[in-house]
Amino acid sequence: MKKLWIYCILSSFVFFLIGCSNETVIHQKANLIVTNYSDIECKKITITNTGNVVASTNKPISDTQLCYFNINTKETNYAFEIDVEYNGEHFTEDFVGDFSKKDNVILIGVNYSDGSCEIFIDQKEGQ
Repeated sequence: MKKLWIYCILSSFVFFLIGCSNETVIHQKANLIVTNYSDIECKKITITNTGNVVASTNKPISDTQLCYFNINTKETNYAFEIDVEYNGEHFTEDFVGDFSKKDNVILIGVNYSDGSCEIFIDQKEGQ
């Protein structure tokens, strides 16, 4: 009986510690995911198509945080531009993505360092 009591106390303590974590990640369904690989906070991410804003962040993202976007198109060769803001500077890169397949997810990585920014196609999902 004493061992059962100790087990219950230890189990409760472990569950308490798990609940205290502020690093909770909630993944969302999206077809375009941008990851900030920089130690510096990315103030804003804007996705445009032919000059029109398609999606935009509403708050900054920190190191290794993800930003989820849903691009509502079925185009196989959808041209879009990503604009990111670090320290008041804007950096842009053009991409073409296939959003025609329901489960297709495009992963973009962003890395800012020493005044320059690299925006690139990240590894494909599942690799």
